[in-house]
Amino acid sequence: MLHRRALMLSAAALPAFAQNSWPDRPIRWIVNFPPGGAADTLSRILAQAMGNRLGQPVVVENRPGAGGALGADILAKAPGDHHLVMMSSAASHGIGPVLYRNTPYDAVADFIHVRLVGTFPSVLAVNPDLPARDVAEFLALMRARPGSISYGSGGNGTLNHLLGQVFGRAAGVEFTHVPYRGSAPALTDTISGTLPAIMESLPIALPHLRAGRLRPLATSEAERSPALPDVPTFAEAGFPPPPPPIGSASRCRPGSSRRLWRAGMENWPLCWPMRAWWSALPPLACVRGGWGRRNTPPWCAPNWSAGGR
Repeated sequence: MLHRRALMLSAAALPAFAQNSWPDRPIRWIVNFPPGGAADTLSRILAQAMGNRLGQPVVVENRPGAGGALGADILAKAPGDHHLVMMSSAASHGIGPVLYRNTPYDAVADFIHVRLVGTFPSVLAVNPDLPARDVAEFLALMRARPGSISYGSGGNGTLNHLLGQVFGRAAGVEFTHVPYRGSAPALTDTISGTLPAIMESLPIALPHLRAGRLRPLATSEAERSPALPDVPTFAEAGFPPPPPPIGSASRCRPGSSRRLWRAGMENWPLCWPMRAWWSALPPLACVRGGWGRRNTPPWCAPNWSAGGR
């Protein structure tokens, strides 16, 4: 079972420019999901810290649509804009290209990794009025009311969409997916009772879980989340343990100069050792990305590459 969502910073290919002049104008930061979701929340935390460090505004632009493919396509078609980056995820670079035949970009060839920002699990949660306090009771309810229990997510092709389908198939029940345009409306309908259940990223669902507006049933980790120590994992509920984390990546256009990429991105690492945003991750139930230089490509020595947890 897919279990952990990973967010990575993406960048377009870079033209020749003076190494010391970057950045010479505001940086556009694309988030390929609507406001209020995990990618948006983490992007705004990090963009503010980066802007303060670089001396140029980092402007977050929400470009949702097609499971994140719309925003990714904007970046893929801008190989010469070294002031354009994107927060990517499994939806746009892992799931979408598999689900959809006509993805307008090559998820491998059109991008290059900048770094892994952080990872976090998903949580299956229900409206508190639903008579189900754990996964066993939830499945019993679904079997007693075939086809009547649905769940929401932030959209088709997202990791939370797939998690719900994998769970339903593993349990042998019909678990109808209701796609929303982002996490916020899906949460609103679940809290109001319009929707009985939701599969949501833990950082976004956590405030509602702690306030009692939603009831958590299980998390998608191999181990219990420190943010919800009393909530079991799907594995504890009798489902197979999840595989290693998956995620998307940031990449350059093939053929772009590695020397130029190195020159253009050497300032990015100045922004990473920012304790202010590191400290913001644990309350969001997010584990920051890998920081070891052993994962850094040899042609990109000054940069942090995608790493582990």
